[in-house]
Amino acid sequence: MSDTPTCKEGTIASTDIQEYSNLMTCTTADSSKTGNDKKEALYIKIIQTSLVYLTLFGVGFSVAIVGPCLLDFQLLLGTSLQRTTLIFTARSAGYFIGCLLWGVSLDKFDNHFILCLCLLGASLTGMALAWCSAFALLICVIAGWGFCVGGLETGGNVVCVNIWGQNSRPWLQGLHFCFAVGATVAPLIAGPFMTPLNDAETVKNMSTYYGPETVKNMSTYYGPTVLYDSVDLLNDSVGIHTVNSSAASTRVFTGKGTLWVPYTVISLLYFALTLPFLWLFLRGQRHFVLPKDHHRIDEAVRSRDNESKTFKITLLILLFLFSFGFIGHEITFGGFIYTFAVKSHFALTVEMASYLNSAFWGSFAISRGMGILCAMYLAPRTMLVIDLMGMCTASTLLAILGDTSIGIVWGASILLGVSLATVFPSAISWAKMYITLTGKAMSTFTMAAATSELVLPYVLGLLFESHDVMMLMYMTLALSLATAVFYTIMQIIASCHGEKFQQKQQNSDEVHATCDIELANQTAQFV
Repeated sequence: MSDTPTCKEGTIASTDIQEYSNLMTCTTADSSKTGNDKKEALYIKIIQTSLVYLTLFGVGFSVAIVGPCLLDFQLLLGTSLQRTTLIFTARSAGYFIGCLLWGVSLDKFDNHFILCLCLLGASLTGMALAWCSAFALLICVIAGWGFCVGGLETGGNVVCVNIWGQNSRPWLQGLHFCFAVGATVAPLIAGPFMTPLNDAETVKNMSTYYGPETVKNMSTYYGPTVLYDSVDLLNDSVGIHTVNSSAASTRVFTGKGTLWVPYTVISLLYFALTLPFLWLFLRGQRHFVLPKDHHRIDEAVRSRDNESKTFKITLLILLFLFSFGFIGHEITFGGFIYTFAVKSHFALTVEMASYLNSAFWGSFAISRGMGILCAMYLAPRTMLVIDLMGMCTASTLLAILGDTSIGIVWGASILLGVSLATVFPSAISWAKMYITLTGKAMSTFTMAAATSELVLPYVLGLLFESHDVMMLMYMTLALSLATAVFYTIMQIIASCHGEKFQQKQQNSDEVHATCDIELANQTAQFV
């Protein structure tokens, strides 16, 4: 009897059966957690989510603040608008590098610590930004700012997905809703501190603050009629001769705006968020370098994913192009609609231009708030199709009728904001259905954003110089059509491959069924 092995002492289970038993044991242990432990874990999730939401609020503020400040930066630097738009390019270059490097770092290092570093860097560079009157220095500082902000956006999306897993769809919509809120309030906060438009009697103030050469540079770009309506006044102030102009064009940028105020506001927010993220890092395991097995993926699913490496690379490339299109909308339209309103023949005031800019971002924010509810009932594919239809409609109206009616500009801008709002979070949820979104995969979206911001504003600045501000509307239409085409191709390829979760469930069921059969057979043999 003593030689007969018992079930407890026996070694009949294979490695797969033992792993399956361990999995079932871990599941039973997890289900026996006390209510206090579950509540504490939920509280930590809520704290983490709230902090990430505030971070994306700051990122939205940072993205939208440059557009309303563009003309003030031009005055600060004393250069042309084309050269001033290089600040978009510099920020995008830093943003692109930041997305790439921070995306890789998020897979290897503690996410809270990475976000803490990005927040601190964004705080310091943002504080210094408005004080850089030298062009080269401003380019360097804003590139560093973009480097840190790129890490914040990539890290915020990764942390949100890691917190909520497969249930992250409404939380991602909420995350990007906070981004939209930040982008909405940015022009409203910046507006009172921008250099005001006034009548020609204050051209002398510009000459006093910026020097005659700056006013001459502005005259070269904007045309003399934008700067004054009196020959005598300009002869006295900067020595430029011209004829009188119409009342609609005799307004100038006068006085010296307090550009540092809005950048100080966002910098203080970033610095305040640094401390709680540092606390989350210190209260955890304090592992700066993550263990190699922190991504818990079934071996069956891992082998299946390796077989579809070509599909993943193809999908990521298409996602990059798709993201380039719709994020290009946000950056170009949100960044230049203010300039369009001021410089077009509509000749809106600074206040009205700020309201138009905020109408776009406000509709953007409200739609993202509604997207939280829509994500609970609508599939990402459905939401993306609706968004693309709205984008194409609004862009067509702006391209055809954007120079004929200011009402069309207002209405189409609001429609475009509504349509663009849920594309980003829906695209992430859509991609998560087919591939595993690691930090490197998530950086595809943010690198596309950086590339579009790197290229499109500069190209648009050149088009403004060579043509007119209506080129903004034509570029918007081209981006809409390209985005729709890329999505169609992407959806066809993904539908042929099948969803990731279905594959994982099938592979998991096969593993569990195999283990059950082997365990039953070997138990029968033992008996």
